[in-house]
Formats: sequence, structure tokens, C-alpha cells
Amino acid sequence: MKTLDELNEDLLRAYSENDAATIIALYTEAGKRAFEAKDIDAGCFYTVQAYVFALQEGHADTKTLHAKLVEHGREA
Repeated sequence: MKTLDELNEDLLRAYSENDAATIIALYTEAGKRAFEAKDIDAGCFYTVQAYVFALQEGHADTKTLHAKLVEHGREA
């Protein structure tokens, strides 16, 4: 499992390559880890980032990401 620093490096690379699918996957992974660590605010932050990119890209995970935000009272 990658460290958060490694995930951050991967995110920076994905941004520089304009690779939206990888950005979505990395933010989703960071959110998942934060939720597992019971850091709901951080989990929601990362999930919002993934969700915004997913909306822009018409990504298949858009509904799942939205549901996670609804679950935590961050979206209606």
C-alpha cells in the first residue's frame, strides 16, 4: 500500500499529465483511507475532489462518490 506522500506524488504527476481517471482514482483512495481512519472531514474533502473530477469526466464512479458524500451529510 502506498503512503500518503506517495499518493500525493502520484497526484501531482497525474495533474501534470492531465490524467483525470488517475486523479479520480487517487482522490478516491485517499478518501477511503481517511474514512477508514475515522477522519470524516478529510475523507469528505478527498471524496469531493474525486467527485468534481468524476462529474467533469462523466466517470462511472460519479454516483458512488455522490452517495458517499450524502452518507456523510455533505451533499443532498
